[in-house]
Amino acid sequence: MVEIDPQTGALTIPRYAVAHDCGKLINPLLVEGQIVGGVVQGIGAVLREQLVYDKDGILQTRALMDYVLPGASDAPAEFKLWHMETPTSFNPFGMRGIGEGGTIGAHAAMANALADALRDFDVAVDGSGPFTPIWIMDALSRPARPAKSDKV
Repeated sequence: MVEIDPQTGALTIPRYAVAHDCGKLINPLLVEGQIVGGVVQGIGAVLREQLVYDKDGILQTRALMDYVLPGASDAPAEFKLWHMETPTSFNPFGMRGIGEGGTIGAHAAMANALADALRDFDVAVDGSGPFTPIWIMDALSRPARPAKSDKV
């Protein structure tokens, strides 16, 4: 869930929910840290990071100096996490990897939440991002999309 301030384009995340399955859960605290850290990193990618190339195709955003890293203010105010345990038979412990679990779904989750928050303003969210306050204000200033027709 995201909230948008239409006056400033500021985006806040009051609630974020994740369900995951890492097989047999051995250390819940470690797994939660991996998931929450991955989600915040994914949120940072969606809200801040952009690959910019020059006319010769040389990447210009090569260092952490080129965009703002996610911080505590970007983290969801409320975080819901559900552990599901389906042990794998590929190792004797029944565990699976967890490192990318939070990061992978963040882009789609954030783009969909943003689209939902902006639906009353008739703004199309194409998923490209980053969804900075400038992107949001620009999207809010565009003319409304043509009305959808029920005719075929």
